[in-house]
Amino acid sequence: MKRLAIAILALSLALGTSVFAQTSLSVHFIDVGQGDAILIDYGKYEMLIDGGSGQACSLYLRSAGCIDGALDVVVATHMDADHIGGLDEVLAQCQVDSVWTNGNSNTTAAYYAFQSAYIAEGCRLKVARRDDTIELGSLSMKVIHPSYLTSDRNNDSVVLLLSFKGCDFLFTGDIGQSVESILGALNLLPDIDVLKVAHHGSRGSTSDQFLATTTPQISIISVGASNSYGHPSPETLKRIGCVVPGSLILRTDIHGTVIISVDSSGSAYYSIATHFPAIVAVCDKPPPPPGDSAPCNCSGPDLNCSNFTTHAVAQRCYDYCKSKGYGDVFRLDADKDGIACESLP
Repeated sequence: MKRLAIAILALSLALGTSVFAQTSLSVHFIDVGQGDAILIDYGKYEMLIDGGSGQACSLYLRSAGCIDGALDVVVATHMDADHIGGLDEVLAQCQVDSVWTNGNSNTTAAYYAFQSAYIAEGCRLKVARRDDTIELGSLSMKVIHPSYLTSDRNNDSVVLLLSFKGCDFLFTGDIGQSVESILGALNLLPDIDVLKVAHHGSRGSTSDQFLATTTPQISIISVGASNSYGHPSPETLKRIGCVVPGSLILRTDIHGTVIISVDSSGSAYYSIATHFPAIVAVCDKPPPPPGDSAPCNCSGPDLNCSNFTTHAVAQRCYDYCKSKGYGDVFRLDADKDGIACESLP
């Protein structure tokens, strides 16, 4: 895994596209509003995981110019409209070689449109099951869920693991915490770099244990602005901040389409479609009070000024760590004048 590469070399789109000239793999988390659509571009090979609803996905594929010939693989993680509602447009627009699904069906207009489109396209239809491998050129994508179908459409989502040059991506569809627990118990969840947060950041997904096991450096939430579901849930954002503090959260409703690029050396970068900065995950639990207990854990997870409510609290942590020989371990004294987090009240 390229944990340091992602943490140190993450770049904004404002730095220019020349940064990505040597990219070997690009993963596009497409802004389709309230839904999922993820394009994996591996040289002359392309794969699409879900297609959102409406035309946003097909319009992006047309405008981005990423498709070299056929779209090799389409994966429909499950049959909800916010995941397959745009795939009929994609199938009409692109030559598609194969379509993978979880084998489920639905009675919605979105499902019938998707079904009619892949039949008309004449592409190979495959059912994804645990331990299957989806090939994209020399790239292999591992299916880790489902092993069988239940009556829960979200929990039956296809879950995929992609590893490239030491950089690990986990694509989770809309699974909930019960499936996360099963995958953890089966030791199918590795330490990863990039997480597609399940179910648009719903409170029923992305548990503490799941995050502690996977420890993503970047968590990407595909979600529509001001959606009626309240996604992402404040509880989910808090869990990410408390379990993997200092990691980055990127949201399509704030940052637009997010692209994670991995070059031939395995270094990873991100680009975003807006000028809003990435969100640094923080835990809103206050530091321990002064007194007999330490004001902060100098050898614990990384902190920054946003973890402290006031300058005085930050100063206690700063002074304590210096007294214990750690120095300014959390870089709270930016101008080296001995005063921590001067911007805080």
